Amino acid sequence: MRTLAFLTPCFVLAVSACSRAPIGCIVASTEVSVLEQPYPAGYPSSNPIPNSTTLSLGSGECIAVHSLSYGKDFLVYEVRGKDGTSGYIVHDSGVEYVKGTCPASCSQVR
Repeated sequence: MRTLAFLTPCFVLAVSACSRAPIGCIVASTEVSVLEQPYPAGYPSSNPIPNSTTLSLGSGECIAVHSLSYGKDFLVYEVRGKDGTSGYIVHDSGVEYVKGTCPASCSQVR
Protein backbone atom coordinates (compact mmCIF):
# COMPACT_ATOMS: atom_id res chain seq x y z
CA MET A 1 0.00 0.00 0.00
CA ARG A 2 2.86 2.35 0.81
CA THR A 3 4.29 1.83 -2.71
CA LEU A 4 0.99 2.77 -4.36
CA ALA A 5 0.80 5.98 -2.31
CA PHE A 6 4.30 6.91 -3.52
CA LEU A 7 3.68 6.07 -7.19
CA THR A 8 0.38 7.94 -7.55
CA PRO A 9 1.83 11.46 -7.07
CA CYS A 10 4.74 10.59 -9.39
CA PHE A 11 2.32 9.44 -12.11
CA VAL A 12 0.21 12.60 -11.77
CA LEU A 13 3.33 14.77 -11.99
CA ALA A 14 4.57 12.94 -15.11
CA VAL A 15 1.21 13.22 -16.89
CA SER A 16 0.82 16.92 -16.11
CA ALA A 17 4.35 17.65 -17.34
CA CYS A 18 3.72 15.88 -20.64
CA SER A 19 0.39 17.56 -21.33
CA ARG A 20 1.26 21.11 -20.32
CA ALA A 21 -0.85 23.92 -21.70
CA PRO A 22 0.58 26.56 -24.04
CA ILE A 23 2.28 29.50 -22.32
CA GLY A 24 1.98 31.83 -25.27
CA CYS A 25 1.79 32.24 -29.00
CA ILE A 26 4.16 33.09 -31.85
CA VAL A 27 2.82 35.54 -34.41
CA ALA A 28 4.83 35.54 -37.64
CA SER A 29 5.31 38.93 -39.34
CA THR A 30 7.36 37.34 -42.15
CA GLU A 31 7.81 33.72 -43.24
CA VAL A 32 9.08 31.75 -40.21
CA SER A 33 10.50 28.21 -40.21
CA VAL A 34 9.61 25.66 -37.54
CA LEU A 35 12.78 23.60 -37.13
CA GLU A 36 13.29 19.98 -36.13
CA GLN A 37 16.06 20.74 -33.59
CA PRO A 38 16.32 23.51 -30.93
CA TYR A 39 19.05 25.59 -32.59
CA PRO A 40 19.33 27.83 -35.67
CA ALA A 41 19.87 26.35 -39.14
CA GLY A 42 23.58 26.43 -39.99
CA TYR A 43 24.64 26.48 -36.31
CA PRO A 44 27.48 26.56 -35.40
CA SER A 45 28.91 28.26 -38.46
CA SER A 46 32.28 26.49 -38.11
CA ASN A 47 30.72 23.01 -38.37
CA PRO A 48 26.91 23.19 -38.87
CA ILE A 49 24.74 20.50 -37.32
CA PRO A 50 21.94 19.27 -39.64
CA ASN A 51 18.56 20.84 -38.94
CA SER A 52 15.52 20.72 -41.18
CA THR A 53 12.27 22.66 -41.45
CA THR A 54 9.14 20.76 -40.36
CA LEU A 55 6.64 23.56 -41.04
CA SER A 56 6.61 27.12 -42.36
CA LEU A 57 4.42 29.90 -41.03
CA GLY A 58 3.35 32.71 -43.34
CA SER A 59 2.92 36.33 -42.35
CA GLY A 60 0.05 36.68 -39.87
CA GLU A 61 -0.05 32.99 -38.95
CA CYS A 62 0.25 31.87 -35.33
CA ILE A 63 1.33 28.76 -33.40
CA ALA A 64 1.19 27.83 -29.70
CA VAL A 65 4.35 28.05 -27.58
CA HIS A 66 4.84 25.37 -24.91
CA SER A 67 8.24 26.39 -23.55
CA LEU A 68 11.17 28.64 -24.24
CA SER A 69 14.89 28.27 -23.62
CA TYR A 70 18.12 30.06 -24.32
CA GLY A 71 21.10 28.76 -26.29
CA LYS A 72 24.50 30.41 -26.21
CA ASP A 73 23.51 33.13 -28.69
CA PHE A 74 19.79 32.64 -29.28
CA LEU A 75 16.29 32.26 -27.80
CA VAL A 76 14.28 29.18 -28.85
CA TYR A 77 10.53 28.58 -28.57
CA GLU A 78 9.19 25.01 -28.43
CA VAL A 79 5.97 25.07 -30.46
CA ARG A 80 3.18 22.62 -31.19
CA GLY A 81 0.44 22.98 -33.77
CA LYS A 82 -3.19 21.90 -33.49
CA ASP A 83 -2.41 18.87 -35.68
CA GLY A 84 0.35 17.71 -33.29
CA THR A 85 3.24 19.00 -35.42
CA SER A 86 5.97 20.15 -33.09
CA GLY A 87 9.32 21.81 -33.43
CA TYR A 88 11.33 24.90 -32.57
CA ILE A 89 11.35 28.52 -33.66
CA VAL A 90 14.48 30.61 -33.17
CA HIS A 91 13.65 34.20 -32.23
CA ASP A 92 14.42 36.85 -34.85
CA SER A 93 12.90 40.05 -36.21
CA GLY A 94 10.02 38.18 -37.93
CA VAL A 95 8.85 36.53 -34.69
CA GLU A 96 6.58 38.14 -32.11
CA TYR A 97 5.95 36.29 -28.84
CA VAL A 98 2.56 36.96 -27.23
CA LYS A 99 2.06 35.71 -23.67
CA GLY A 100 -1.22 33.84 -23.19
CA THR A 101 -3.57 32.91 -26.02
CA CYS A 102 -3.14 33.74 -29.70
CA PRO A 103 -4.66 37.11 -30.62
CA ALA A 104 -7.80 37.35 -32.73
CA SER A 105 -5.77 39.17 -35.41
CA CYS A 106 -4.06 35.92 -36.49
CA SER A 107 -4.93 34.99 -40.04
CA GLN A 108 -4.59 31.30 -39.15
CA VAL A 109 -3.71 29.46 -35.95
CA ARG A 110 -1.63 26.41 -36.79
